[in-house]
Amino acid sequence: MKKLSLIVFILLISSNLYCINVVTELDTVNTDMSQTNIGDRVFFNILIEHKETEIVNFIGGVKSETFVLLSYNKKVTEKENNAVSNFEFESAFFDTGIQTIPSLEFQIVDDSDTSYVYSDSLTVDVKTILVGDSTELKDIQPPLSLNLTFFDWLLPILIIVVIIFLIFLFIRIKSKKPIFAEQKKKGIPAHIIALDKLKNLRLQDFLTKGKIKKYYVEISWICREYLENRFKLPILELTSSEIKQIFKKYNIGQNSKFNPNMYKILTNCDKVKYAKFIPPLSEAENTMNDLVNLINDTKLVEENENRIS
Repeated sequence: MKKLSLIVFILLISSNLYCINVVTELDTVNTDMSQTNIGDRVFFNILIEHKETEIVNFIGGVKSETFVLLSYNKKVTEKENNAVSNFEFESAFFDTGIQTIPSLEFQIVDDSDTSYVYSDSLTVDVKTILVGDSTELKDIQPPLSLNLTFFDWLLPILIIVVIIFLIFLFIRIKSKKPIFAEQKKKGIPAHIIALDKLKNLRLQDFLTKGKIKKYYVEISWICREYLENRFKLPILELTSSEIKQIFKKYNIGQNSKFNPNMYKILTNCDKVKYAKFIPPLSEAENTMNDLVNLINDTKLVEENENRIS
């Protein structure tokens, strides 16, 4: 019983050695809290105290019909052995009454892990710009109609087209370029780019340095980038399951061993990135070899070759 109590005490002490401190506050210097009207700028600050080795990023993505973030500025200062990231936000409300600045999400990144923290929500009393209920509202005047003939709109369009053409001609001649641009040369094939990146990844020797997660993150990125360049599809930001669905939608590789091999590579990378699974070094080497084989099996050999069936 004494040993158990000692273990619990040690865990509590170690867990409190460091924690991320998030403070949310209104900027009362730049915001008139006594008379905030619809459309007025509301300034507030979010201060996040964290380790010096960590980087704090604002995730964004606030969805509201009455609240909008207009801009923000980030400043990082030192505080004893830690750092403080100060996010200065500019916002506005488009409704009256007690309105809420929603909780915002922030990403904290270091060399070994990624975590997320959230700010507190704030309330603001937004007042109407109307002075009393006796204010008389007048009807909006109807728009005036314009009776334009065919030449009234055709002539201005022709003049604008001629001016644009003359400007284009002047710029091309002045820069000593042909009037009509030459056809662009074909870019580097997708498989050449991917194989070069895999070669550089081997030279960085992440596996022997113990950077397993970094190794798999690079493998996953190279795989997704190759698939996007090879099949001209928006794949880089998709999850593994979403890639599976889009390949099924376009009927890519449905009748070959390509799809199972691709999903195997992406699934192995996801296990390490998100489930913190640590595979043996031999399996990590095999994952790179599987990607090399996948690239060689699906690369374009000729310019007019279509996507694989």
